Amino acid sequence: MLPGVSVRWASLSPRPQQSPLTAEWRSSLAPSDAVRLRAVRHPRQHALSVLAVVLLRLEAAGALGVEPLEVPLRWECPGCGAPDHGRPLVGGVGGVGGVGGGAPLGVSVAHAGDLAVVAVSTAGPVGVDVEVVPDGQDPADLRSWVRSEAALKATGEGLAGDAAASQAACAVHDLALAPAPPGVVAALAQLR
Repeated sequence: MLPGVSVRWASLSPRPQQSPLTAEWRSSLAPSDAVRLRAVRHPRQHALSVLAVVLLRLEAAGALGVEPLEVPLRWECPGCGAPDHGRPLVGGVGGVGGVGGGAPLGVSVAHAGDLAVVAVSTAGPVGVDVEVVPDGQDPADLRSWVRSEAALKATGEGLAGDAAASQAACAVHDLALAPAPPGVVAALAQLR
């Protein structure tokens, strides 16, 4: 793992009602999270999005030394600046809630299949991506894509960015989720 970076993942079970989305976990959601998550209509995708936000709040809270509901989490589209979609951001607003009293916490979220993965960095911008390998496909076929997407997230460019330039600007590593779920490839990138 990279210094200053933590990664946390969880999986929905085959039935969302048996997932780790317990009442205790759901209590980690802020009212602003609920408003944003209401837009996700498909039940399984909604459960996965809730799981990702809960994981992000829990991991960021640990890095900041605060309660999950105190994490200053917001979302922002790098293209249009809208708060209802885009990447997650933590801290750095008016010097509140960041690392060392103001610097933003680097955060990234990814989900695929039944998995949600979050990365939190006290050492700068970070990106994470995960993909489920379809039956019969070689995992190596997806590894390059996962590494590119993690780098694009770390640079803040998103999918509209230049993948080659983003990879050059980042330290990108294959990520082994532990215990590793079968048929999954993941990558972690940190801006140099």
